[in-house]
Amino acid sequence: MIIIVKSFNKSLINHFCSNLINESKDLNINLKGMVNLPRKQKIFTILKSPHVHSKSKDQFKIVIHKRLFKLVLSLESKMKIIKFRNSIIENLPTGISIKFKF
Repeated sequence: MIIIVKSFNKSLINHFCSNLINESKDLNINLKGMVNLPRKQKIFTILKSPHVHSKSKDQFKIVIHKRLFKLVLSLESKMKIIKFRNSIIENLPTGISIKFKF
């Protein structure tokens, strides 16, 4: 099972990932390390004045940070992984999205 975590805030995602690792250790789940995926940057340019001052522009940047984890599945740990997944979803802070792939 693969877990992908996304966020706009770098410090928030790092804090959440460290909590994720600690929680997996408490439940004795084999969680392979955190992998930093490439971040995506989106830059938007907006004209301040639509009519005469076309050289005055504002730029906004959105940076999306991603982390990847891999869980090793076994038949004995299936219930542990379900508890782990439910606890992650219940304690998910605002500003973080998470995706599970099997």
